[in-house]
Amino acid sequence: LLAKYNINAHIKNDQGNTVMHYAAQGNQPGSFVFFNYLYKVSPDEGNRDGSTPLHWCCYTGSEIAFNYIINYFKTLDIQDQDGLT
Repeated sequence: LLAKYNINAHIKNDQGNTVMHYAAQGNQPGSFVFFNYLYKVSPDEGNRDGSTPLHWCCYTGSEIAFNYIINYFKTLDIQDQDGLT
């Protein structure tokens, strides 16, 4: 359905979150990989607070997604506005 309706997977919400943030938060590594592979959505883009999808995995305890997502990051020490990596 996503391809059929030609979605824009690069849209951000008012907080600057992408589909990658929600895939990470929801412990959905398949969605994360799908959007990265098919739509080339950046895996390590921060929102307006500097939080990346990897931060969101850690915040929410999404261990399965974390195990996949960590492989897509080039830099693991990206800090959010609170200084968390």
